Amino acid sequence: MDLYLVKKIVTPFLLLPGLFVLFFIAGGMLSLLRGRPGRALVQLLIAAALWIPATPPVAGKLLRTLESGVNIPADPKGDVIIMMGGAVHDGSPDLSGIGIPSEGTWDRIVTVVRLQRRLGVPVILSGGQVHPERAPMGPIYRRLLTDLGVPQDLILLEDRSRDTLENAQFSKALCQAQGFRRPIVVTSALHIRRTQLSFEKAGLAALFYPAGFRTWENKTYGWSAFLPQSYDPFSEALHEYLGLLAYRFFY
Repeated sequence: MDLYLVKKIVTPFLLLPGLFVLFFIAGGMLSLLRGRPGRALVQLLIAAALWIPATPPVAGKLLRTLESGVNIPADPKGDVIIMMGGAVHDGSPDLSGIGIPSEGTWDRIVTVVRLQRRLGVPVILSGGQVHPERAPMGPIYRRLLTDLGVPQDLILLEDRSRDTLENAQFSKALCQAQGFRRPIVVTSALHIRRTQLSFEKAGLAALFYPAGFRTWENKTYGWSAFLPQSYDPFSEALHEYLGLLAYRFFY
């Protein structure tokens, strides 16, 4: 058998969460051999519950529901770009300072830089200090946008918001103070729906520009995608669904 294929099959079960999946499968098989079918069934069901959410096709189904119908505007026009903040690794050493965006925020940054170069308009970086022990997001984003060629005098910080609702509320206040009337809001494609609801609630009309699509129509998966990999995509999708549910009932 091809050593490469062996490595592709074995490795996911030597890492988390695959290691836990393997543990419960082995336990289930051992229980069957010992004549304990009920116990074996429970262990195998636990293995399946650990395995299924960790596969890209399952997470992809959830993400696709969030991203379906979300489109990139063909000819975006506006007088300011608002970037929705994500997480940061605030103590991470970097080329030009300390702190870098989280993995899911880079797509937003790259999209904002490209849009800004095309339109030549100011950028509002929306995101404050979510936890007291963590550094604020805005200065980290500003440093990177400046590194990537956005003039510093065209970068404005909205550094009070802690969540998507506050992003919209405080961005609206800043737009009113600066006289901006046609904002373009950039965020991750899976986050667009919740962002739209937040800006509608805040009463700020905007054009929404998605970045970092994770799914697309007729996306296909190879056999290795059905091995256990990571819960992160599933958790991100679940986070959005819970947020949308909360908006429906509490806001």
